[in-house]
Amino acid sequence: MDQDLFKKLFDAALKARGNSYSPISKYMVGAAIRTKTGNIYVGTNAEDAALNHTIHAEQACIAQMVSIEGRQEITELVVVANGDDELFCTPCGHCRQLLLEFSPGSLEIYSATPEGEIKLKATLNDLLPYPFRIENFIK
Repeated sequence: MDQDLFKKLFDAALKARGNSYSPISKYMVGAAIRTKTGNIYVGTNAEDAALNHTIHAEQACIAQMVSIEGRQEITELVVVANGDDELFCTPCGHCRQLLLEFSPGSLEIYSATPEGEIKLKATLNDLLPYPFRIENFIK
């Protein structure tokens, strides 16, 4: 991903992060995805009181994409969370599986601090090396 595209996605994710509804954990996450069509969708996390139905930022992005233009292929993802030199946010296992439904294993994933420092650059295959694909089991 070139620097201009990263900046555009990072800025969108950072802005979404500012809208996080995380009164319990205080763990604010913003995400931005770009589709093969070039459209960008953003999302943030939203907690509930029990923390068992929290909407993740990546899920919010995908729901927005599907709601607006249907199923599309995601080509890039930038995630921004609370900054820490030792800890950075990557998509959880649930989100990795959901991302697989909308992207090839070559999906580029970037995790950045709120200051814009890239802490991780990986592909979905790197983060999910042995994915579950339903088509492998249904004939």
